[in-house]
Amino acid sequence: MPKQQYLSRDNKGWKLRRRVPDRLQKVAGVTQWVERLSGLTFQQARERANRFGVKTDDEIKRLSRIIEHLSRGLAKHDADEPGVKFDLTDHEIDQIAIAYFFELETDIQRSGGYRYGVNEENRREVLVDLGQDYDEADALAVGDEGRAARYSDKSVASASYRTAIEQLIKYQFVDRQEVEEIVPGEGRQKGRMVVRLRLTDDVTGSPQFQRLANKLAQANAEIARRRLQANSENRHPVLDNPLFAPALQPGADIIPSKQVRIGELIDKYLAKRKQEVGPSRYQQLMIATRALQEEFGRGLAVSRVTRKQCQSIADLFVNIPAYAARHYKGRTLRKAADEYESKHGMRAQRHSEADKHLLVLREIFDYAVDQEWIDRSPVQRVKIVKPVRPASYSEQEEGYEPFTVSELKVIFATPLYTGCNDDEHGINRQGPSRPRRSRFWLPLISLFSGMRMQEILQLERSDVREVDGIYYISVNDKAVGSDYVAGEYSKRLKTKNALRQVPIHPELVRIGFLQFVARSEREWLFPESAFVGSDKLSDGFSKKFKTFMKPTGISVARRKVFHSFRNTFNDALREARVERDLRDQIMGWVDYKRMDSRYGDGHTLRRLHEEVSKVEYGGLDLSHLTSWIEG
Repeated sequence: MPKQQYLSRDNKGWKLRRRVPDRLQKVAGVTQWVERLSGLTFQQARERANRFGVKTDDEIKRLSRIIEHLSRGLAKHDADEPGVKFDLTDHEIDQIAIAYFFELETDIQRSGGYRYGVNEENRREVLVDLGQDYDEADALAVGDEGRAARYSDKSVASASYRTAIEQLIKYQFVDRQEVEEIVPGEGRQKGRMVVRLRLTDDVTGSPQFQRLANKLAQANAEIARRRLQANSENRHPVLDNPLFAPALQPGADIIPSKQVRIGELIDKYLAKRKQEVGPSRYQQLMIATRALQEEFGRGLAVSRVTRKQCQSIADLFVNIPAYAARHYKGRTLRKAADEYESKHGMRAQRHSEADKHLLVLREIFDYAVDQEWIDRSPVQRVKIVKPVRPASYSEQEEGYEPFTVSELKVIFATPLYTGCNDDEHGINRQGPSRPRRSRFWLPLISLFSGMRMQEILQLERSDVREVDGIYYISVNDKAVGSDYVAGEYSKRLKTKNALRQVPIHPELVRIGFLQFVARSEREWLFPESAFVGSDKLSDGFSKKFKTFMKPTGISVARRKVFHSFRNTFNDALREARVERDLRDQIMGWVDYKRMDSRYGDGHTLRRLHEEVSKVEYGGLDLSHLTSWIEG
C-alpha cells in the first residue's frame, strides 16, 4: 500500500504535517502545518489526512492571494495613495438595495415565513426581541446611531458599511482587492496576516456610498418591521416602504447591473466605427471622444450626462486650436484652448471644425440610445453657437486659395527646379543636383491634374496607363505591388467618387513624367515618401512641403497650401470653359461609375483628354524643366 501523503507516526502517535511553501512562510507565520491525531485507527487517520490536504490547499490559495495583495502595495494605505472612488448612480443604489431586500425576503420565506417558530408560549418574549430589533434597525435607517447603539456593543455604522461593501463586491461594482487590506490577525489568528474589508474614510466618505449604506439600512428596517407586524398582528405583513415593491412582485428576480460608463461607451462606439470607416475618418473621431473623456472622465455613468454638459463641450469644440494633439502635447483640449488664447490674444474660432466634432458627439449618444443604455440623447438641441454676423466677411471666408501665375513662377524658379544641393535638407540651396522624386513631381502633377496629395503619393507604375494612344492616371485604392515593406503604406481614397481616370496633361509628358514612370525601380513611384508614425503619406509630405515653401513667402496657413494646386487647376478648367459635369468627373466629384473610357454613361477618355489639354497658365514658362529629361 502506498504511503499516505502528509501522514506520519512517531512515539506519540499519528501526526499530520505539511511544509509551508517558502514564499508563503513569512505571511503564514509558520514553516509547516502540524496536527496531532489521537485515538484514531489507521483508516481514520488516512481520511483525516485527505481532509488535511484539502484544507492546506485552500490555505495556500488564501496566502497566495495575500502575497498578491502585498505585491500590489495594498498593505500600505496612506495619504499619498489614491482612495477608492465610488461613482454610483441613484438607479444603481436603488437596484442594489432592492436586490438586498429581495434576498432577505427570500431567505425568510424559505425558512418558513415571518411567523415560523412563534407560538403562544414564546410570543411575548419574541415580540420584545423583535421590537428591539426594529428600533435598532429603524434608528440606523434614519441616522440615529446613538439610539441604535443601545442594543449592540459593536459599531452599527461599521456593520452597515460592511454590508454595503459586500453588496458592491457581490454585484461587481468594485473589485474585491480595492476594498480589502492585509492586517495582523487577532485572537486565534494572532501571528498571521489576514484579509479584511477596509473601512477607511476614503471608502465610507463617498456620498454615494453613504446613500447606499442608508438604503440597505432601510431594507433591514423594513424587514424588521415586517417581522414585528406579522407576529404582533398575527397576519402576513404589508409593505411600508414603496422602494422595495419590485422585490415582492410575482416572479421577481432582481440582479443589479452597473450602468454603462463613458469609457465603455467610447470604446464600443470606436470599435464599431473602426469597422465602418477608413483610417483618416477614424482619426477625425478622436477629438470628440477625447473631449468627452477629459470633461467627464471614463467612470461617469452615461445616464448622468446632461444637455448642459454637452453644450459646454460643443462650445469647447469651437475654441480647440488646429493640430491641438501635435502642438499642445500633454495638455487637455481645454488647456490647449486657453494657451492659444494667451499666445494670440483671442480664442480660436473654428466653427466649421466644431460642427464636425458635434456631429461625432451626436453619433456617440445616438449609439447609446440604440443600445438602450439611455432613453434619450443629451445632445438633442445642442448646437454650435456662431456669431450673428462676422466683423469682416473677407476675414471669415474659409477655404484654400488658388495660386496666382506670379506665385507659380516663384515656386518653379526655386532651387528644386533650377538646381539644388539635394531634395532633402538642401532643397532650398542652389547646387548641381537635379533630383526628380516626389518633391519635384507632386506640385507639377497636382497643377496639371488636380489630384490630391495622397492620391499622387500612393501612385504605382500600373496606375499610369494608355488606351488608344491616350495616357491617363487611374486613381484607385487597390495596391498591386509585391515589393512593399510590411506597413510601408496602404492605398486609400478620400471618397468613393475619388475613384476615377485623369488624362495626363501634355505639359507633364513634355517634362518627362512618362520616362520617370518607365524608369521607376519599384512598383511604387514615390517610396521615399514613406512616413513612419502615420497611416497617411500626406502627413509627412505636408511637413516637407512647408519647408520647401517657406523661403518663397507665398505659403499662408490654411489658405495657400499644397491643396491650392488642386484649386488652381479647377480654376484653369473653368477658365478654359470646360463644362461643369466634365470638371466634376476630372476632379472626382461625381460617382466613379460614370467614368468609362470606352463605353458607359460618362464622357469618354478621349473627350476628357481634350478638355484637360485646354488647361494652360498664361505667362508660366516651364521650358527649363524639359531640358532635364535624360535621353
